[in-house]
Amino acid sequence: MTQAMSDAGDSAGDAADDTADASRKMKQSFLGIDEINTLDQDDDDGKGKGGKGGKGGKGPAGAWNWNIPDPELPKWLTGMLDKIKPFLDKMKKLFTDGFKSAFNPSGIDKMMQAFQRIGKNLQEIFTNPKLVNAFSNFIDKAVYASGQKLSALANIGLSIAENIVGGFDLYLENHKGYIIDSFTNIFDSLG
Repeated sequence: MTQAMSDAGDSAGDAADDTADASRKMKQSFLGIDEINTLDQDDDDGKGKGGKGGKGGKGPAGAWNWNIPDPELPKWLTGMLDKIKPFLDKMKKLFTDGFKSAFNPSGIDKMMQAFQRIGKNLQEIFTNPKLVNAFSNFIDKAVYASGQKLSALANIGLSIAENIVGGFDLYLENHKGYIIDSFTNIFDSLG
C-alpha cells in the first residue's frame, strides 16, 4: 500500500515536472510579447516545484507548491483609491444624514397599527355567524351535489355493464342448442 502511494506521488511529481517545463516554455514565448509585465525568471531552474509528494507518506497533496502570492494592486490604482476614499466617505455620511433627517419612522408605527386592524377585521368577518352558516350550507350543498354527480356516473356505468351481461345471457339462452351442436361436432371431428 505504501509503495503504491509512493509510486502515485512519484507519478504526480513527474507530471509536475512536465507541467513546469511546458510552463517555462510558455513564459519564454510570452516574454517578447508582454514587456509591461515581466515574469520572474530567477526562480526557474528548469525543474518543476513538485515531485516531493509520495515520499515519506506525504501523498499527492505535497507534490505541488500551493504558496500562491496575494495579488497586489498597481501603485497608480492604490494612489487613486487613497485619494477617492475620503470623498466617498464624505458622500456616504451626507447620504446617511440626509436620509435620517427626512425619514419619518412614525409611518412604520401607523402601518403596524393598520396591519393589526386588518387582522382584527378579517377575524370578525370570517367568524361572523351569518357568514359561517352560509359557508357551512354551501359546503353541505356542494358535497351533496358531488355525491349526486358521482352517483349519476356510476348509474351510467352500471347500465352499460347490465346491458352487456344481459345481452350475453340472452344470446346464450337463445342459442344454447346451436352452441352445444357446434362444440360436439368440433370435438367429434378432432377425436
